[in-house]
Amino acid sequence: SVMARLFIVALFAAALSAVAEFINVPLPAAPQLQWQDNDIMALIHFNMATFFKNGDPGCDVSNWNAKPAASSNPASFAPTHLNVTQWIDSMLHLGVKEGVLTAKHGCGFLLWPSKTTLPSGDPYAYHVDESLNVLQQFSDAMSKAGLGHGFYYSLTNNFYLNVFGHYVKNSTLLPGQIKVSQTEFEAIALAQLTELWTEFGNLTEIWFDGGYTTDMKDKLTTLLASRQNSAIGFNGGGISANPARWSATEGDVPPCGSGTPRRTGQCPDVWSTACCDTCWGAGNVPEDCLPGAVPRFYPSGTDYTLQSGDVWFWEPAPQTLRKRDELISTYHATVGHNTVLELDFAIDRTGQVEASHAKLYKQFGDFIQSCYKTDAQIVAAGYTLNHAQTGDQRRHRMHLSLRDAAGTDRQSATPEAYSIIDRVVLRENQTGGQLVRAYMVQWSGDGGRTWQTFSSGASIGNKRIDILPGAMTYNVTDLKLEITCVTTCAGVHLAALRPCVRWTRSRSWAPRTSA
Repeated sequence: SVMARLFIVALFAAALSAVAEFINVPLPAAPQLQWQDNDIMALIHFNMATFFKNGDPGCDVSNWNAKPAASSNPASFAPTHLNVTQWIDSMLHLGVKEGVLTAKHGCGFLLWPSKTTLPSGDPYAYHVDESLNVLQQFSDAMSKAGLGHGFYYSLTNNFYLNVFGHYVKNSTLLPGQIKVSQTEFEAIALAQLTELWTEFGNLTEIWFDGGYTTDMKDKLTTLLASRQNSAIGFNGGGISANPARWSATEGDVPPCGSGTPRRTGQCPDVWSTACCDTCWGAGNVPEDCLPGAVPRFYPSGTDYTLQSGDVWFWEPAPQTLRKRDELISTYHATVGHNTVLELDFAIDRTGQVEASHAKLYKQFGDFIQSCYKTDAQIVAAGYTLNHAQTGDQRRHRMHLSLRDAAGTDRQSATPEAYSIIDRVVLRENQTGGQLVRAYMVQWSGDGGRTWQTFSSGASIGNKRIDILPGAMTYNVTDLKLEITCVTTCAGVHLAALRPCVRWTRSRSWAPRTSA
């Protein structure tokens, strides 16, 4: 019966959790698994810097009191045709499930009419007008579209309050800057975060760009737990129940982290776990953590710009955009290596996604949909089965026949029929933690009489995409997958795919093909 099957699944999950705890394998929270499964999210940059220059902060001595427009003047934030629904059109074309908006960036300007006050008792007046509550429009539109929404609030810089690198600077103030102490700055930030995490519904992700200071940790932890306990905390290790970590790159793919060897033409193994709250980069398996370290499930995300270079806020011509092929290569090196791609949406000065940006989002989304979201691309797929165990390691194997699945690609071979493939997609069930420690995919073109290595690696996690280099394809009759786990795995899904629309790889990248 259905109830009996559900009972068996529940027992299996409980057993996995018990085993994982025994061997110190960190378990994920449900929001972390959902965040990984989303693959791509929109990291939306729209704030005072949009109207002056890209940067953190985009406000500086050259523009703070400039004439005729000053970045110190809240009225300088003046989108002429603000249309959040138009942003969402591009998100849907790209296929994202959530977006995070810069509620406060380095200038200190707020995209909502805050009620917080300065130490003098005067209002914190550096924010949008009551009639232009961008965060409310954003939250309402995203919810209506069925998309998750979240906010970026920088605790690192606040030019309005003369804060840089988390700390108030003892320097001469420019006209319009406000003198505060470190304690007063932190109190203002906590008051604004209280509004931000209270007034705009359930948030799916909260960005702590640059992290947080230790003296704010306890208060942030309490506030986050009481207001947004289900939100992903990006760079929120130590304060969030659902932390995600930065991959230690902003567009430099593959996402190699500190301590991870950079191999020519190969992305590293990126793990869903890490050994500490500030262990950015590719992560570590628990077995590699130093004595005394507490491993934690801490999935990886890479933030990446659509505009060429490290340009996050919209810039006019001659600023250029990346090529579609570059985005595709980045997708494979991030999403295809167990990393969420946090792709920038730079809203222009009208308050919309510029037409050239919208066109590129759609082209990129069309590729992802046609290559990885279309059933017709899948030649064959299946799950691993447990066949043997040795000591503390468990080996799982599976066999896929592509002869019966060849369909329209079926070719006459001697004596077998084969399918033409150029990539495989592997996905690990991480409910009981990330347990796979090694995998190998082998292929045969003669019905299983001889075998060669298609790809191999260590980490699978949420998703691993292995593609043959260049325009290479294999005529395959059979595939085999063998995985080695730290304990009994919950299963790995393997799919063999037909060649996608070809592109020019803009980076040297290929799967590991040695045995």
